Order: sequence, then C-alpha cells, then structure tokens
Amino acid sequence: MALIAGTNERKFELPPEGMHPAVCVDVVDLGDVLNQRFGKTEHKCRIVWQIDKTMADGRRYIISRRFTVSMHEKSALRPFLETWAGRAFSEQEAREYDVENFLGMPGMLQVLYSADENNTYANVNMVVPWTAQFGQPLQPFDYTRVIDREGQPQQGQAAQQGAGQGRGATSGPTRTTSFQHLQHLQQPQQPQQPQQPQYQQPRQPQGQTGRQWNQPNYPQPGQPQRGQQIGRPPVDEWEGTFPDDDGLPI
Repeated sequence: MALIAGTNERKFELPPEGMHPAVCVDVVDLGDVLNQRFGKTEHKCRIVWQIDKTMADGRRYIISRRFTVSMHEKSALRPFLETWAGRAFSEQEAREYDVENFLGMPGMLQVLYSADENNTYANVNMVVPWTAQFGQPLQPFDYTRVIDREGQPQQGQAAQQGAGQGRGATSGPTRTTSFQHLQHLQQPQQPQQPQQPQYQQPRQPQGQTGRQWNQPNYPQPGQPQRGQQIGRPPVDEWEGTFPDDDGLPI
C-alpha cells in the first residue's frame, strides 16, 4: 500500500497593494526564535492588523509583520512605532514601552509587494497615525487573539521547532480580549464649536417702577408737555410765553 504525502501547498489571497485603513488586532510574543543566518536566538514578536478590504469569502484581510523585540534607536521596531504614534519616544519611555499599548490602535497602513522566483509577498511597509480627515476608524471584527485560542501555544513559547526556551510561557484558562481601554483612540475627536455670545437684557435698578429706566423719556398720554400747564392751552396757541415760578420764560 502506497502512502503519498504530497506537497501540501497552501495558497493565500494577498491584500491589495497601497494604503488601507487598518486596526491592530494582535501582538504575539513569539519568544526566542533561532536566527539561522547568524546562528543565534532573538526575542521576536508579531504585530497583526485587519484592513478594510475583504477576501472572496467575505472575511477581512489580515496582515502581519515580525520584529525583534528591541527599542534601540537602530532597531526596526522603534522607528516603526514612532511613525505610527506620530512622535518620537524619549529614552526613558523607550526602555519601558509595552508594544501591546498599540492593541486596538487604528492607522493608515501601507502594503508593498516583494517577489522572488517562486512567490510574491505582501509586506507592511509602515503605518501612519489615524486622523479625523480619514473618517470613522476601523474597529476590530471577528478576530480572536492567539493567546486566547484554545489549543494554541501561549505567548512567550517558541515559534519554531528548535527555538530556545520561550519567555513567560504560562498555561491558564481562555480569556476574552477587550479593546475598550482604547476607545478614546478609536473615535475621532470632534472639534469643539465656539459658543455664541448670549445677549443679556440690562437689569432694572431696584425700586424702579412704571416705565423701564432704559426707555426714552417720551411723554405719556395725559401728562403735561413742556410749555403746557394743566388747565390752559399749549404755548404755541398764545402770542407770548408764561413765566414760571422763578420769573423765567418756559
């Protein structure tokens, strides 16, 4: 009886080249991975994104990039994260920085292709900060983190056979990942509208009665006018003027 294993080749749909709205859905600690080129082990991690484009089966494209876990100024990880954050890190901040701070962080991701004689590869070139001009940021959808999957190696275990002992390898119950701690980063900030000044009516002095103090002092019906005395016609109906009590003309 013959047993033919075959090549077991897998075909993957490559995400389209260019700039895409994206969101970070996972940061996977790969542990100590053997670098076959230099013959030494290096601590590696993989950052995973979803983009807004979908595959033939309706699922979102998922793309990732692997880094050596180092925040040295000449490393690949530090300038990549600084570009994504839109600012430079201080030395103190770089020494203590947790890459998982970017979980749930949106951004505009650039996909570039590279090829050899056998395959074409989709690579994450950079991620730039998300701004309000891009519209509503992408939210994680239908994705379970590697650390939360049953039967999957826990974070910190070696990613390749023959790699060194993983860092922080633990076993425990499956948990549910929440991105609520980064909701303030996922929602664009709306500009505040300037408040319109409100007109306030002048306050009437206490004890003021009758007509309002700020109104013109027009004579009211039934009140004597200037040059007119009660019980006699106005001045313009007489040929002269009547003196007042001081003997002065009115």
